[in-house]
Amino acid sequence: MEPGAGADHPDPLGLFIRSIVAGVHIRVGVLAAAFVAIAPAVLLFAFGYLPYKPLQVALGARITDEEPVNFGARLVRALTIPWVFAERIDFDSASVHFRTSLLVPSLVLVAAFVVAGLYARAMLKSVRGRATAVVVCAALLTAFYTIVAAVVSFSIEDADYSPTVKSYFWVPLALSLLVGSFAFGVVALCREPLRSSARISALLFTTLFLAGGLVFSIGINLWNPKGTDDPQRVRDVIETASIWSNPTGAVVLPLAFGARAHLHTAEGASPFQQYDGEEAYTYLPELARYTERHDSARLTGYAGTGGTLARLMAAAGAILVILLWLFAAVRTVRVLGSPRSLDGLRIGALVGSFGFLFLLVAKGVTTLFIESEARWVVDFGPAFQTGVELLVVTALGGMIYAALRPAPFRYTPLALRVVLPTAVWPPPAPAPPSGEQPPRASQQFCENCGARLPDDARFCPACGNPRA
Repeated sequence: MEPGAGADHPDPLGLFIRSIVAGVHIRVGVLAAAFVAIAPAVLLFAFGYLPYKPLQVALGARITDEEPVNFGARLVRALTIPWVFAERIDFDSASVHFRTSLLVPSLVLVAAFVVAGLYARAMLKSVRGRATAVVVCAALLTAFYTIVAAVVSFSIEDADYSPTVKSYFWVPLALSLLVGSFAFGVVALCREPLRSSARISALLFTTLFLAGGLVFSIGINLWNPKGTDDPQRVRDVIETASIWSNPTGAVVLPLAFGARAHLHTAEGASPFQQYDGEEAYTYLPELARYTERHDSARLTGYAGTGGTLARLMAAAGAILVILLWLFAAVRTVRVLGSPRSLDGLRIGALVGSFGFLFLLVAKGVTTLFIESEARWVVDFGPAFQTGVELLVVTALGGMIYAALRPAPFRYTPLALRVVLPTAVWPPPAPAPPSGEQPPRASQQFCENCGARLPDDARFCPACGNPRA
């Protein structure tokens, strides 16, 4: 073949590849995905060699203090732990499925998204570009971790460890889309009232998530445990806060709204029970026994193990959570303005809808599950009940405030124009020129012979009679 013989032939595949490479939003998404995957892994792998074993547990290098680890285990866990800690452990005669979400690796992952988002915000200025970068980043991360979970495994002594493929498919997908939308500035460029509603809901839900989880996981270790006079409180606080904080934070909202939550524990798989060598001791033994006997319960059941004071504190906490969501809805209506009560209802419902969305994502991502022993999660039924109650509270709060304090919109409402097919809704007839009257129905037929008259005829074509 002579040189240049195919130069004039079209190359659609090459054009497609060049268009992808030339797209700034595609490059930003690829680079962000690479950074989010590599940076937390390098950080956790390096700090996983700290000599203090409780910190290794908090960072995900170990499951427990006594678990032996090797280089392969540290490497695989440093790569996967920021998203979810989901492993299947196969022994000679049994297997155990372990799943949870660790606090410190989760915070490292969010920090990586924030740094990547700063780059995306600087490079991309449109909603479409940033949204495309988020989708590309989420797709690449989901594909990467699904492949890693499917092909990677490691062994420690007589046990084989393998990541759970299902968890490493949908958890990176959900977290990348949700966290990326905020970190990359997609939400910041959305129209009102979506922007303000999403921001205040995310801020409030994250605050309750972190505060509730940490208050529980740290607070239970402040009591004198039963079974020992010398508990290892520092170790217990570090490990309990890291392992049990995220799953507990996800149940704060349902418990506050009166829904049931699965806070089921077992011996050896409990935030209340700890070991010092062969000696076991238990914090809050009444609550520990209650969680062992009951698969699920409401806040009143769990608080009832602590007596009247615990019930009063739990009721005050639940009321505070509800009032905070009511305040979030009212504040959003006040900031955006609502001239009618229905406008306040719509904005308040948006605040509640975003809170429900965050609850569903947190519920799926932070579930703690230890094979047939412990389960720390909210089922879909109670989560749906919580979402409905949250919508009612925020919508009514926004409507009542708008009715009492009406104010003009401080943003330009989005106007929707619905175009119906002509077969369903025919368009109106065009107006006649000025000075002319539209023809009456009687003028369409000749008054003399009854023949039909054309629209532009001045005389009847059948009999010649002038048109009336």
